[in-house]
Amino acid sequence: MAYFFLFNTENPLFQSKRILHSDRNLGWKLQPHLNTEFYQKSLYSDGRGNRVASKEASGLNDSAYSGVLTMGPSSAFGWGVDFEETYSALVSKNLNLNIYNASQIGYSVHQGLLLFNNDQLPNIKNFKIVIIAYGVNDLDKFRFYDSNFGSDEEYFSKYLKTHGSGSEFLGNLGKVTSIFMHEISLLTDCRALIDIQQRVSLQTYLDKIAELVKTIRISGVTPVLINTPYYYEASRITSNEGHIDQLYNEVKVAAKNGHCSEALGFLKKAKSFESLRVFEDVKKLNQSLLELSQQYKIIYVDAFSILQSQNAKENFVDPVHPSAKGHNLISVAILKALSGKGAGFE
Repeated sequence: MAYFFLFNTENPLFQSKRILHSDRNLGWKLQPHLNTEFYQKSLYSDGRGNRVASKEASGLNDSAYSGVLTMGPSSAFGWGVDFEETYSALVSKNLNLNIYNASQIGYSVHQGLLLFNNDQLPNIKNFKIVIIAYGVNDLDKFRFYDSNFGSDEEYFSKYLKTHGSGSEFLGNLGKVTSIFMHEISLLTDCRALIDIQQRVSLQTYLDKIAELVKTIRISGVTPVLINTPYYYEASRITSNEGHIDQLYNEVKVAAKNGHCSEALGFLKKAKSFESLRVFEDVKKLNQSLLELSQQYKIIYVDAFSILQSQNAKENFVDPVHPSAKGHNLISVAILKALSGKGAGFE
């Protein structure tokens, strides 16, 4: 998804190089102690490399955070909006709680679980609510951080063990975001295209979400699941899932036979339908997340339907990131869900 976004806008992930740094456990993370602007919005971070409201807030210690913790991708991080406009900040303000936003650009639930388990957050027991919003990057088939097309589990278990410092991440990001160089490398060696996988499979995604929820509940904290919002224009959809699957199969066959030019040709056709592929996969992911929430009785917020309901385009800054209006709508839904579940947040 991040790769799709990259090539359907003005190279924003490449621009994010200046605010990210390598992390030996997580691959990458927001740089600590930032005081800058990103896409014409103020951006501050604390010593852990998580987004905070202001320069003053960047120096607060862990004891200052005892309200809402948010874990998710750039849509929860607040890409394209001010910190105060994010749904996390709006919810915490309404409940008179403070907010710690541990969402990171490009993160999957695999990285979220690594973040949670690597002592890179304030004590979970200090919080009352944890908002979990992973999903959009888990669906990604085209990594923005490497030319690898395997799963996140494989990548982070093998690559980061081999390259313990994670120091090659920014260099790889530069190569991958150069369309020309990336395609030239695949033209000469396309073995990576034999097995193009989502970063996180649907079942693995659900297992990891369930693991996060279980750990959060053991700590006596209320988890809230936010599904994946996505904006698409129906007029752009000119194919079907079967056709897209067939194209990816032709990529695999051609690459397996060493016909790299042919494989890239099929890949280019498949990518032209990426908006449809993502849209269909988002719907499947959200339905599965809903079923998980019902099974384990987890508070669930349908951000997808809320932002698609009316004037959808105004609710997004781009296909995957809610606008300030979109964040406000999600915050209202979160507050309604919290008050309606007897969770003590009326």
